[in-house]
Amino acid sequence: MEELLQGAIEKKYGIHDLTVEEKAQVKLVDDTILRYELSDLLDTHDYNDLELVGEYDFSFRMMSETETEFIDMFNVLMKEIQSTN
Repeated sequence: MEELLQGAIEKKYGIHDLTVEEKAQVKLVDDTILRYELSDLLDTHDYNDLELVGEYDFSFRMMSETETEFIDMFNVLMKEIQSTN
């Protein structure tokens, strides 16, 4: 499922032809954001050796809200991908 979603995102934003190095950079950014989310959830900053460039909202949200938003966005992306094939 994750590969399908990643492929849909890459196609949507025109980045499906990234080089191996560029894909590694995307993974680094993704992993860095996950570390910040983890440190915020655990209320510890021991996991971060990088500084955030922007302001991000890590405030509490009900998991059901996040899940619904994610599924809605996923469905929109998949419909867009299917309509272009």
